[in-house]
Amino acid sequence: LGKLRVALFKVHREIRRSALGWSLGRRCVGCLVRRLVVVPSIEEGRIVLIANPVSKSGRGAVAASEAARLLRERVGDGRFGMLTTAWAGHGESLARELGPDVGCVIALGGDGLVNEVVNGLMARAPQDRPVLAVIPVGSGNDYA
Repeated sequence: LGKLRVALFKVHREIRRSALGWSLGRRCVGCLVRRLVVVPSIEEGRIVLIANPVSKSGRGAVAASEAARLLRERVGDGRFGMLTTAWAGHGESLARELGPDVGCVIALGGDGLVNEVVNGLMARAPQDRPVLAVIPVGSGNDYA
């Protein structure tokens, strides 16, 4: 858990300093650490980013690629994967169909994607549910 938190903090700091952090304004993707939801510890397993590329009027794609690049640098290609949604409700099926080797799912998008990912994770067996993290890149972000 400590290594993941340090990696996410470094990603947060780099995004805040980048042009992406400025372009998204106060609700930038770099606000990971404040919004991070971490439950049990994560020592092993892959980290999967599920992103909505059309969130925040299309800026979700830019945020997803930047977050993916930074996380890939921190944890390596072997432990990181990125999936993007293609239609409404797609996040639920993506989260439900993740392999048992996934230890952490990061939902990058707004309230709708977070809802979909949570529903997909809750459809899995309790012992097979990975840790959930949220990167808020939506229009409202009431929940995210």
